[in-house]
Amino acid sequence: MIRNSEDASSHLPDIPPLNPDETDGRIRLSDSVPPEQPAFPSVKVICDELYRLNVVDSPTGLHLEPIQGNPKRRDYLSKASFRVLVGERTVYHLTVGHNLTPLWERTQAFASACPEITCRPLFCHRSKERDYLGIEFFDGQNLDSLVLVGQLTPAEALKHGVKVLGALERTFQVSRAEAAAQEIDALFTQVRALPIFAEFDRDFLQRVVFPFVRAGALAGPFRTRWTNGDFIPRNVLVDQEGKTRLVDYEFAGSTHFFAEDAWRWRTFSTLPPEARVLPGLGNGAMQEPWIEAIFLLRQLVLAHEIKRADQAAVDSRSFIDRLVSLVTGAYSGFRASAFLRSLAAPSKLEDALREITRLGDVLSQREEKIRAMQASFSWQSTAPLRAMRRMLIDRHRPGQDTPEED
Repeated sequence: MIRNSEDASSHLPDIPPLNPDETDGRIRLSDSVPPEQPAFPSVKVICDELYRLNVVDSPTGLHLEPIQGNPKRRDYLSKASFRVLVGERTVYHLTVGHNLTPLWERTQAFASACPEITCRPLFCHRSKERDYLGIEFFDGQNLDSLVLVGQLTPAEALKHGVKVLGALERTFQVSRAEAAAQEIDALFTQVRALPIFAEFDRDFLQRVVFPFVRAGALAGPFRTRWTNGDFIPRNVLVDQEGKTRLVDYEFAGSTHFFAEDAWRWRTFSTLPPEARVLPGLGNGAMQEPWIEAIFLLRQLVLAHEIKRADQAAVDSRSFIDRLVSLVTGAYSGFRASAFLRSLAAPSKLEDALREITRLGDVLSQREEKIRAMQASFSWQSTAPLRAMRRMLIDRHRPGQDTPEED
């Protein structure tokens, strides 16, 4: 049986704004893991710690199933997630890592704003070396996977996306130009601080990119609404009863620039084209170049926030290329300049990048389908037959003395 801690009481804290500052921000470059730290604890140590923290009544019968993390993340070796079971019953989703308090606060705040689509926060405990954060476990599959294996049609996936979007839109609040300016300027500060930029780059950002984005961002009207900060089909889960949850609250908050969700939904998806445009997120001002520019600027910051330095540098290249293309296409100064006008002209490189993106989508779809197939009951149940077939084939291969084990 799980014990609710005082942190998981029905009272939730006031919802924090998304605007970053020196103590709390949507994206924090200072949250990196210390360079020297003890080895990650074993499953037994984690179970004993959950008992010591009064999260469970007994470690007996407690079982932790690891959830695959992203090896490209900088915290891959220092943070892990588990499906926690007592006997055969799944009781919650557990995250173990350093400095999980900001994630806990954002999860609580998002649950308060959008309770019908959020996995309920249960507890957050800090031990001597690590934090333990538990939220409700939702036994569902994401929209990308469900469509790829044919369990949902694109139209049905779109309906689930619209349902989640409706819950987010019920959090709309009227705002002011000053608040919008504060949020956009905070993003600019974070972008300027990125290690990939030299002084000339920062000058270009300050003189060309930021004014272009700022003009669109402060044109009004001014409203805020909540987002989980990564609104993509892979973060929308549907269970066997048709219930829906939006997961991943690492960058959740209330923002003036919620139209960025449209670009995330469209870009980071393996859904077919007809399901990549959500009603309310694909029309009018939401297709303006400055909105995509905000999306790209945030991606630059996020890449350096959550990924290893080498991977962040690789990812940043395509974002910067697209950002330059957007700005030069809208800024007349490039077309008038003898030195810079070539940047404003369409190039074969852009066509090649679009083709690479298309092929990347195809590969992602195939990889997702393979993962879904390998996780299916039929694939796992026929594993012994495949192993036996491999053994029989290996026996007849020249120079193959001993068959390989599966």
